[in-house]
Amino acid sequence: MVVTHANAWYYTHAQAWLSFLTLWGASICYVTFVFAYGIGYGKQLSRKGSLNVRATLQRLGFLLLGYYFVAVWLSTVWAGKVLNLKEILEIAFFINLPSYTEFLPTFVFFGLILLALQEPIRRLASRPAAALLAGALIYSLAIFLYQLDWGSAAANVFKGLLVGYENLNRWGVLSYFPIFLWGIAWGHRFDPADRAGKVKIVLFAAGVLVFFALMNAGFRSERWPPSIPYYLWGLSYSLGVLVLWPVIRRLGAVMRAGVFFGKKAFDFFIWHTVIIITSVAVLLPYRTFNEWQTLLLLGAVLAINSVIAARPKIAFRR
Repeated sequence: MVVTHANAWYYTHAQAWLSFLTLWGASICYVTFVFAYGIGYGKQLSRKGSLNVRATLQRLGFLLLGYYFVAVWLSTVWAGKVLNLKEILEIAFFINLPSYTEFLPTFVFFGLILLALQEPIRRLASRPAAALLAGALIYSLAIFLYQLDWGSAAANVFKGLLVGYENLNRWGVLSYFPIFLWGIAWGHRFDPADRAGKVKIVLFAAGVLVFFALMNAGFRSERWPPSIPYYLWGLSYSLGVLVLWPVIRRLGAVMRAGVFFGKKAFDFFIWHTVIIITSVAVLLPYRTFNEWQTLLLLGAVLAINSVIAARPKIAFRR
């Protein structure tokens, strides 16, 4: 995510390998995040049988506050003025979802849905085949609803939040709920590090083969509404990481860095977005840079993020 956003704003896109990282990150990040988010909740349900409602609501509240902070900050920077009440309320009620923040409210909605439907979702999660089928049915419903004309402007705002709207950058909650559900099922049924056995290898291989088969047949990787190849980008990457997990665990420095980034992911989202957008709009007047300059800027963004995330008094607490 950080590499993708840094390249999008800083880079001239003169080198194919660095431009590919932008495309790759944009293609896998959201599905990967949602799948991992589901795994975390699935493991909680497996260990405890139910979620701590108060702790979960507190966590979701921090996610929401993080969205409001970044959304208002970016909108203020882009507008070059203090936002008026109407503009703030449009952000608060998800009528206007500023770029680079539009995916975050879905994590709040996923958590609220899980709290409301804990028992049926837990039962589904205990039966992976049923979860897979339920996810496929939800996906089909989302695609159907996306194709309908909802009529009014207010209805289309809700449509955007639920299943997406035309080509707006909207991550439909229903459209991506199957990924969250499958993550819950995986976390509930398998320990990602140990118990999945050959299942993760088979699913990884199948995901990669089906992805290339679909692309070769003319299907496209689309985010809005999400196509099956787009699903497979992120799911195959996630399963590939799980396949390599025993190796990764033995790479001490890599493992420690991964754990740090993973535990501080929300801090990295907030501060890398604020740093990149503010620096581009205020300090660098929308300039682009060559390969090595971009890599140096990326390193600076990561270093500043790491310092902030490592200090509890200034990190965005979750």
